[in-house]
Amino acid sequence: MQKQAGYFSMLQQKAKLSWVLNGDENTALFHVSIKGRRRQNRILSIEQLDGTRKIEDYGMIVMLSLAETNLMQSVPDLQNSMYKVVDGDACVRLLNLSGEIGCSNPGREKVVAPIIRFRDANSLSRSSAVLLSLNEIQDFFIRVSTDSTFARNVGGFSPAHTFPQAEFSPYKNTNYKWNPIRQRSYTTVVAEFDLVMQTVKAGTHDSESCLKEETCFPLGGYSVWSSLPPLNISSSDQGKPIILAVASMDSASFFRDKSLAVDALSHLEAIDGFDKQLVFLVFTGEAWGYLGSRRFLHELDLQSDAVKGLNTSLFEMIIEVGSVGKGFNEGVTSFHVHTTGVSSATNKTLDALNHAQDSLKSRNISISSAAASNPGIPPSSLMSFLNKNPITSGVVLEDFDTIFSNKFYHTNLNSSSIVAAASLLARTLYVLTSDTKDDSKSALASVNVNVSLVEQLMGCLLECEPGLSCELVKNFIAPSSTCPSHYVGVISEEPSSTPSPEYIGDVSRFVWNFLADKTSPPKGKTPVCSEDCSKKGGVCTRAEVDGKGICVFSTTRYVPAYSTRLSFESGTWNVLPPNSSDPMGMHDPVWTESNWNAIGLRVYTVQSAAYDRLVLLGGIAITGGAYLAIILTRAFVAKILKQD
Repeated sequence: MQKQAGYFSMLQQKAKLSWVLNGDENTALFHVSIKGRRRQNRILSIEQLDGTRKIEDYGMIVMLSLAETNLMQSVPDLQNSMYKVVDGDACVRLLNLSGEIGCSNPGREKVVAPIIRFRDANSLSRSSAVLLSLNEIQDFFIRVSTDSTFARNVGGFSPAHTFPQAEFSPYKNTNYKWNPIRQRSYTTVVAEFDLVMQTVKAGTHDSESCLKEETCFPLGGYSVWSSLPPLNISSSDQGKPIILAVASMDSASFFRDKSLAVDALSHLEAIDGFDKQLVFLVFTGEAWGYLGSRRFLHELDLQSDAVKGLNTSLFEMIIEVGSVGKGFNEGVTSFHVHTTGVSSATNKTLDALNHAQDSLKSRNISISSAAASNPGIPPSSLMSFLNKNPITSGVVLEDFDTIFSNKFYHTNLNSSSIVAAASLLARTLYVLTSDTKDDSKSALASVNVNVSLVEQLMGCLLECEPGLSCELVKNFIAPSSTCPSHYVGVISEEPSSTPSPEYIGDVSRFVWNFLADKTSPPKGKTPVCSEDCSKKGGVCTRAEVDGKGICVFSTTRYVPAYSTRLSFESGTWNVLPPNSSDPMGMHDPVWTESNWNAIGLRVYTVQSAAYDRLVLLGGIAITGGAYLAIILTRAFVAKILKQD
């Protein structure tokens, strides 16, 4: 009996959902970290379900990878056919100074939304959690935003604002509706799953308390900047005006525009003799209170090693690329230029854009200035620079004029006008940096975008197939996952200008290696890295691929991206009091993410009703047949006994 009881106990334990039992059990469905904290979290989440503002972090809620069903020959085989291992990323539990957001669950006794595969909304008889494939996502969002009857059946709410991140605006008119089509509707119905996760420590419901208890880490990562041509930091002549070309890793703009412009300009041999210094700057964390741009400016104030060689007094113009993927319409690709105001630098930039447009007439590219009725520039990294210095000259290139025209603003679902935007940007930067040098049509014609590189970057960094497993990425880094994630992640160790690769996300590492390679002169590359590489002003690229790397002469650096309200001292994070000299910091929510160990998850699968009916009929038939066989056998045995 003891053996039998032990056997059934073992089966019962195997049937339960499995996870790593570290910490006190809690009935909250918090963040599920698939990989250890020593590798940056790869979070794929959908911030908004009304399809009006943006999809933040570029992916699905959950991607399932189900094991094959084998022939059942034992009890473990039966168990494996009933429970499927789920591999993917879950909704996160995030905290700030005022509270927490994310997914929650009142406990396994109150399951109200089983997971189903979406086919026909009319066939749903109860609240359900719906899984969508990648090719269904855009159609689903469009239907939610256009079909009010259908939208009423979708639980949850949209966190989108009519003015995203208005609290960080450099101008006072924060009531302006850049995003008028958003639907900020709250509901009481949310998806609840039959799962119980464990927290490391209960009772920490805001960023300050969880940081004190060391149960969370700040949102953050690493931005990247690179100069073209490389800076000669040892030289006393640092007087070249700087043109900043800015993009954000939180959006897809860098991978479709900035990187292509770098590639197009890097082939120009005469760029060393230009009158202006070109600096490519790729921020991360901009969707979370402009973490990247604000920290970059703070590092400039501190004159840290992360920004060595840069001087804010030399910043002449900032060109930022926003949402440009939906500019194509009826054979014409249209862009709108939003400016910070009237200045000689701004006028030069507008002239350069028009000059670049003229050289691309055969491609039907149209450029126009944004409406004068706009209160200022749209939500962008340039706002951080304006808050720091109101007389900053800059422009933002967008595919809209007065309101967001793209319902999936800044998303990886954009697929149009990529080559046009990259060509326009590359030639504009060429005109600005060459200044009075040769900017004739023949010279501009030599600045061309590599179309095949466009296709490669889209496949590698905006899709899961081939994703980060593509040859372009694998030539530079050894990615930890296949699907690219543009979620900012967390900073778990002390921020540094030379961080260890294991604490940097795949995308940031690729950006750093790509820019270092493209902004370095071909003649200065050494096949194998050595200790002398950095001493000679070089950096070691592709070191992850073969362990040897290539030494290139390039000024490419990481810049930590995290809240300016945080400090790292003696191995712990501390929240700093508000500083009146930092107006954006006064509004900083200080986002953090709960600290988790790896948690495993299995899902109990339900077979179709038709299969269940077939099993029932089969069982009835077998039972009836067995009963009939028993009767016939008894009659036969009785007959034999009578004869005896």
